[in-house]
Amino acid sequence: MIYPLFRSWQRALTIVFPAQLFSLFKQTITRLYSTLKVTFSHFSALAIGEVVLFLLVGDILLSKAPETLNGTASTLLLLMLSCIGAVSFVLQTSFLLLVRRESDDIIPSMLYLKVTFIQYIQLLFSLMLFSIFVLLLLSSWGITQYPTPPSGLLAAIAYLKLVTLFYWLDGTRSFSSFFAALEKAVNFVVYNAPLFLFAYGLSWLCQWVIHHTLLAGYSTETILHIVGSTQAASAANTWPPSAVIIIAARYLMLLVYGFEIALVFTMYRKYEKSLEFSSLFESNEVRS
Repeated sequence: MIYPLFRSWQRALTIVFPAQLFSLFKQTITRLYSTLKVTFSHFSALAIGEVVLFLLVGDILLSKAPETLNGTASTLLLLMLSCIGAVSFVLQTSFLLLVRRESDDIIPSMLYLKVTFIQYIQLLFSLMLFSIFVLLLLSSWGITQYPTPPSGLLAAIAYLKLVTLFYWLDGTRSFSSFFAALEKAVNFVVYNAPLFLFAYGLSWLCQWVIHHTLLAGYSTETILHIVGSTQAASAANTWPPSAVIIIAARYLMLLVYGFEIALVFTMYRKYEKSLEFSSLFESNEVRS
């Protein structure tokens, strides 16, 4: 096991070679562009609506502290935030599902999206019920507090979830096949750890630049929580940033997130057929 692992890491480290890096970025950017194009061709109205809602919410929060709003205004603000959350979920999920669709696929993109979106929702619901069962089981054993995982572990879990989804979509898309996809995803992430470290470092660098150039070191979530408060005036000389700056930062962050997903999928397509990633749940399957 150790030798195949180091051999795989050695292969993954070739990413630092200029030719390999250029090829990976070219494939990733091409996939990112085509996926964004298809996504916005179907959901341009939703995307515009989200921008308008976000501008309205930003205008409200940048003019008044949330605790000073009356009951009607608070309800309206909560409704707009809920709409933003719902629209963001639809757009980001659609992008996530469409990123694996090839441009020459004979299935129309909207039909593919409808089928996979419903299956994805069913999977999320099943996993939610499974998680509730596990939490209830742990609480019955007296385990009610859990340590906060470090950011590196959270990033690894995020990548694991992505690759698991890709394997699951390429399989039978049943709840039972999820565990086989999870096993293969664990192997994939472990055997390609240098690639994921590279992706994480690149994403972190892009986010750091956005935070420190547009948001004075604050995240958009932090801004929405403390803007209008007494701390806001002393947070920075340019505080608070305009709604346009906040929304620009938000969508730049989403673009970085989309690039990261496209990058992970490009790596997945390149190495998915490797023997090291076969599943014990599919021992009878002949892999190329």
